[in-house]
Amino acid sequence: MSVNIDWNNLGFDYMQLPYRYVAHWKDGAWDEGKLSTDPNLTMNEGSPILHYGQ
Repeated sequence: MSVNIDWNNLGFDYMQLPYRYVAHWKDGAWDEGKLSTDPNLTMNEGSPILHYGQ
């Protein structure tokens, strides 16, 4: 797959792409990871990032 990126106008907006790379950290190491077409993230409701402002 080849994508032409306009580097001069890239910006910081969210840009949904056809794939994203997903890897998991477990027992002190990253797994090999994989490409995913699913744009959704799974997050535990007790995640500290959700409770940062409290």
